[in-house]
Amino acid sequence: GRVQNERNDLGGESRRARTAMSSLPANIDESMFKDIIADASRYVKYASAAYGVSMIDSADLLQVYGKKVVVIPIIPAASEKARKKKVARYVNVQPDDIVSSSKPGGSMDILGHFVTVDKKKNRVGGGDNGAVVLAIRGTYTLSGLKVDASAYSQEFCEGYAHTGIALRTEALWNHVKDIIVTKLLENPGFDLVITGHSLGAGASALLALKLKYEDALMKENELLKDVKVRSFAFAPPPVYFQTHPNEKLTAAMKDTYPFIHEEDCVPFCSADAIRKMADTMSIVDKMPKGFGLFSPLMASGLRPVSDEIKEAIYDDRELPPAPGTHKLAIPAPFVMWMRHASDDRVGRPMYNTMFCRTKAKGNAVGTNDLNIQMSSDMISDHMNPMYERAIMSVREQMLKKQDGFVFPPHPEEEFN
Repeated sequence: GRVQNERNDLGGESRRARTAMSSLPANIDESMFKDIIADASRYVKYASAAYGVSMIDSADLLQVYGKKVVVIPIIPAASEKARKKKVARYVNVQPDDIVSSSKPGGSMDILGHFVTVDKKKNRVGGGDNGAVVLAIRGTYTLSGLKVDASAYSQEFCEGYAHTGIALRTEALWNHVKDIIVTKLLENPGFDLVITGHSLGAGASALLALKLKYEDALMKENELLKDVKVRSFAFAPPPVYFQTHPNEKLTAAMKDTYPFIHEEDCVPFCSADAIRKMADTMSIVDKMPKGFGLFSPLMASGLRPVSDEIKEAIYDDRELPPAPGTHKLAIPAPFVMWMRHASDDRVGRPMYNTMFCRTKAKGNAVGTNDLNIQMSSDMISDHMNPMYERAIMSVREQMLKKQDGFVFPPHPEEEFN
């Protein structure tokens, strides 16, 4: 981790800068980005609420909105009505607008979730109507860990997807399909927004891809053929590998908006990346490191790490193919990677965003080319309340007529 951090301190060698685009993504202008962030600040709260009232309390305690809050926790035995009321207040809907939800404990087969009819207008797309929202919970139970661990890939939408998440995505859609179709028919013109964090973000991105690529809503009812399907994915793992150019697949990924916060490790955790990390550890372990206490002194920072070891850690090597270890990526045209850039006058962290490639383009690397960053913050940076804080920071800056996004300082270095 220390050697990886040294590399990231070398300006253009920053992980974010190495994958960053040097201009706005195709079909995205400053106004569109402002709309994406406005909607993301709304749906990131859904992603937190999908975990239940304890995550809502955590987000409140972070003072996400820069104001002092008083948290009144709900005791574990609280009624379903009380929990529903707190979730509704947090996502700014009426309790009756939450039309379906999984039980707090969840199940081994169906990802935790809730479905809401949100009548507030979406900014993206400039529509006049609201959305039926499916919020999917991330890893929270042993069953969620089991899904995460099933990281090998299987066929999905003429490509390959993370097996555990793909299977749970299919099961979830079969479980919620009827209520979602019913609510979309009852609310003509509404979008379908799918959102989630971590495991829930991966499922959100895969489900949006599936529904659009397979024309699933139209097949359920011809009246739903024009429903806009969007995904807001916070901390998504790499879940999809596209085997060949396909215009319909590319179009199906268009309205998925993924976010990465700081050194969160999950957006880089694929079976391919884990194999690379294990290979690097094996190579380094076989290298000469001196005698006696030299190796532990090097590990503790009391001795310099040799250039040979640094080069082995820096090397973004490709490994020979292995069954089920496709080089999965986040299924979206770009990902918005947020970093703490400064503090405001009252000490709140201010973040900016870079638009980054999710996979390589020519000689330019994508986020799925990066190794897993070993960092003391790799887990804390993954927590959804941290995503809330970062997105709200970007939005606040944009409301003050600031850009909220930056480009790499040396664009030519994006090809390193």
